[in-house]
Amino acid sequence: MILTKMPTDNTYDGPAAIEKKMLEYFKTDKNLPDYQLKLAQAWNEVSPFAICKATSGTFPTQHFYKRALAMNLHIPILEEFFFLDEVAFPIDPNAVEILENGRFVTLLDYMDGMLARDDASTRYQVGQVAELRDNLVEFYGAKRVSEMTPEEIRLRTAGLRKK
Repeated sequence: MILTKMPTDNTYDGPAAIEKKMLEYFKTDKNLPDYQLKLAQAWNEVSPFAICKATSGTFPTQHFYKRALAMNLHIPILEEFFFLDEVAFPIDPNAVEILENGRFVTLLDYMDGMLARDDASTRYQVGQVAELRDNLVEFYGAKRVSEMTPEEIRLRTAGLRKK
């Protein structure tokens, strides 16, 4: 819902809106000195289940991070909020999504797929996506599913269903 409210003229403060919703949802007080750490811990627990529903043929059912990328909202949502500070706000980018065909994918798998498309340069901000991808690997330990152990995949997909 927050992503769909973001106008294209940059007048909507997406990071502030997400933080406000998270503070309410996770019942955390912004005045606490470690509130960002508490929000990150709470988000990391629910992130695998943060799935956006399909929209009238525009977007498929997909993880929140993937939807932000698909909507070209990766800078205000991913860079300027979720992945802004790996120490104060240590978000885990390695949520594993189970697709309809049973295949497992992570945010990094999705980004690699975006960048490999023939039409990537006309569809996405390739330089920005590539830079975000590199930062996720270097600072947040982002992985492809192929880089995870079977045990890690099992733990990360426990309780998840195919889309």
